[in-house]
Amino acid sequence: MSKIFPLQSLRGICVLVVMIVHFNPYKGSMFHIQTLASAAVFMFLVLSGFIISMIYDKKILNKNDLIKFYKKRFFRMYPLHVLFLFIFLILEFLKLYIENNYSITPNNKAFEINDIYSFFSHLFLYNIFNNIVTYNLPAWTVSGEFFASIFFGAICLIFKDEKKISKFFIFMIIIILFCFNFYDKKFIQYTTFFAFFSIIYCFIIGYFFFKIFQSKNKIYLFLINNFFQILNFFFLFLFLSFDFLNFLFPLSSGIMIIYLSSIKNINLIGKIFYNRFLIFTGKISYTLYISHFFVYWTYTQIFRYILELENHNSFENTQFIESNPSIYLLKIILSFITTYFVSIQLYNKFEKRFI
Repeated sequence: MSKIFPLQSLRGICVLVVMIVHFNPYKGSMFHIQTLASAAVFMFLVLSGFIISMIYDKKILNKNDLIKFYKKRFFRMYPLHVLFLFIFLILEFLKLYIENNYSITPNNKAFEINDIYSFFSHLFLYNIFNNIVTYNLPAWTVSGEFFASIFFGAICLIFKDEKKISKFFIFMIIIILFCFNFYDKKFIQYTTFFAFFSIIYCFIIGYFFFKIFQSKNKIYLFLINNFFQILNFFFLFLFLSFDFLNFLFPLSSGIMIIYLSSIKNINLIGKIFYNRFLIFTGKISYTLYISHFFVYWTYTQIFRYILELENHNSFENTQFIESNPSIYLLKIILSFITTYFVSIQLYNKFEKRFI
């Protein structure tokens, strides 16, 4: 399958948005908008559902096909995930050593949040079902995507027929939305079964939009209309702004994905999404996503305890931003540069071995 470069760029934009928000955890900062990061993640998940459906459409026909699919998904996600899990485990032991030997008390004591149970939940990829995010915080989606892949592959093998798969997925959407409504839960979740339901929902939406893209029918032609896309752009912000409309955000994401799948490098939007930097960012997006929290955490410790340029409770107030804007910007710039450097090295020397 030839790559659709605008979708790779979209993946790059999503990970950049996540990084920008995570690099601004200070209350009162311009990009301290957690909902924006969540939106980028859920758009990424719809895109994953779309791409996986495209690659494996009618290709999971027997148990051997299913096993091959699971192996590819496992080795695509797990090696980098477990690498950073052990890095964060080492950091917990380092934190414990510092607590016992120096007069430094971190905001979170060693193994207080990142405990042994959480470690094994990450190790066996069921951490999405925990009550809180732990260790490498972005890894909740790794767990969710892995279980979503298990679900997707199993359904494709069990039903095989497209109509039966579609009917079952519609049934699942109804069940998922009913559960969120019955338990009065917001759609954007990071833990427990509701986070898993959100990811399954996004995957299913991605599947249906791939089917629309594949059909090239009247619905497809209507959705790629430029005027409708402008309207959809406003819908994206509307669905993002109100909690009770968040479940519609993946639909707008799917509409955008279909449009980007159809554009060529001939107009302004095409030139943006065929940009080499964005395409490259999309290429290493998983590595950026998994590594960026560790990089920023490291700079935070340096700025707090070694350089003493940042307050220990800086995330809880605006004092760090107001009194040290240049240092604040420096930390963000260093985090971006370092994350890219680390990710490029990891992608070329580690991740590519398993793809």
